This record gives sequence, C-alpha cells and structure tokens, in this order.
Amino acid sequence: LTKWAIEQVTVSQVFGIVDMYQDLDRSNSDQNRIERKLSQLEARAAETLSRVKRAFYSGDAEVTITRTHLFDLRKFLFIMHYRSPLLHERLTDSPEEYSANDRDALLFYMRTNVLDVTIDYEGEWLKTILQRAYPPDARWFYMNVTAYFLAFCTPSASFEEFLLTQNAYSILERINDGPDSKWTATHLLSPLTPDLIMVCRLGFMPHNSPSGLHPFESFMWEVTKASHTYCLKETLLEALPVSNAGNSYTTIVNGVVVPLLDSSTRRPEKDQFFFPFHQLPTKYVQRINSVILEQTHSIAMVVYRSEKALQQALLAY
Repeated sequence: LTKWAIEQVTVSQVFGIVDMYQDLDRSNSDQNRIERKLSQLEARAAETLSRVKRAFYSGDAEVTITRTHLFDLRKFLFIMHYRSPLLHERLTDSPEEYSANDRDALLFYMRTNVLDVTIDYEGEWLKTILQRAYPPDARWFYMNVTAYFLAFCTPSASFEEFLLTQNAYSILERINDGPDSKWTATHLLSPLTPDLIMVCRLGFMPHNSPSGLHPFESFMWEVTKASHTYCLKETLLEALPVSNAGNSYTTIVNGVVVPLLDSSTRRPEKDQFFFPFHQLPTKYVQRINSVILEQTHSIAMVVYRSEKALQQALLAY
C-alpha cells in the first residue's frame, strides 16, 4: 500500500519479523529467553494448524483437536495479536522511550518476574494470571480463552478467498462507540490460507449449535448491544452461520447437552473437540473481507491469490 504497486512475493518473507521477542535491555545476559519459550509454543501450534489444513485439503468435513492442543492454539492466537504492526511499533520502544498513556503501570509490571504458569484443568492458572500479570493483558487473555468459541470457515464458492494482511492475527470486528470510547470485540479473525480462516466468536452471540442458544446467552447479547451508544440493529457478522465444536464428553438429547462420561473417570486432558469446516456464502465471505480491509489503514501490504477475488472483495467493500 505504501508503494501503490502489485508485487509477487513469498508470504513468509513478507510477514516475518526478525528478533520479534528480543529483550532490548543490553544489561540482560539472556536477551532471547522469551524468544525460546514462545518458539516452543509456536511450534506446537504450527503442528496443530498443519493438521487442520491437511484435514481441510483432504476434503474432510471436520478436524479433531485435543484439549491440550486447543489450549496451545488459543495461547498462540493471543500472542499473535501482539505481532500486529500497531502493537509491535508501540511496544518495541525502550522503557525510557515508551510514552503511551499506560507507561507507569506497564513499566511496573515489566520490572516484575515473567510469569511461568502451567495450565491446569481446575482453572487455578487463570486466577494466577489475573492476580499477577499486567491487568489489561490479563483481562484480554482471560476473555480470549474463555469468552469466545473457535470456528474454522471456508468460502462455499471456489472463486472466492479471504484476504491476508500484515495484521492478520489482530483483526477484530467490534461494536465501537468512537475513539477512546467503550468497545466490545465480537469476532477475532485470523486467516490461515485464502481458503480457510479461524473465527473466534463471542460465546453468547447467536450460533448454529445443536443445543441452540440458551436464554441467558440471548439476554447477555441484547444487554451488550444495549450498553453501546452506537450499535446497529444487527452487527456485520451477527448472523454468521457457525457453531461450537462438538466434543467427546457430551452429546445432545432433545436439544439439551448431556454428559457422556462420569466425571470421576473423565480425564480432561484427553478431551477431544470436533471442529467442522463451515462453508460460508458470498455474503459473509465478503463481509469478513470488508472487516479485514477496514483495518488496513495502519499496514503496508494486502496479499491476495487471484485478481478476481481481490476485485470482488474491493467491490463488496
């Protein structure tokens, strides 16, 4: 976008960031300690995503992911949010140069030890993070892994595609009351390939799950919309035809979720989740692309596979 030119590129070279997590404090003898920890997480997430893509391109209707691998994937998506150009630019200043409005609070937490928390299935890890991590990040992480459900989506039409941008893992659809005002993120959009996108959807929004929407979920969604000054009758992706993943420990009987296994014998780390590949009609493919294009103002590049698909996305936008 900065060159106003069309170029043929390799995605990994265009979007790669060297020494992304390097500690800029020269007095620290181990400047790459965070890089090493996160590289292990990224390797595990990459293995899961490779399995997802293999299942998709093999023509499978769904992909199975264990709870352990799903935890890794959700943590990976949270970390990738901070790879966006906007946050990367903001957070790569030295402590002395950092000048955002949360400077004092952030520097205080930077001086404390890095948390090393193991996820336990009883949920104690969440309490630790909320109590000891930097509060805005802690709250966002908590929301990221508990308030949204994950879905994999693909265009139903073969000639359509999802656009890929430099902020591909930090694209939010949200209800926004204006600059520096209240907002609610309804969707987190993370394109994997032109044919496949990960959508994290706010859990109490309408969905197509077999159990249907619980009355309390409907109530919470209406309260959320009513709490905003500027909210359309229906958000852009409110009726997105997606559903929760199925799992190995419950079933649906007459629209009610029923446990399959006795809690005394169930091992949560062995739980499996069955994610269908949701085929989206043109209307929602292009609405997703419109959300992506709306957030290109702070980046330098949009990547596409076919000119026809790009043209269609731009016309729809």
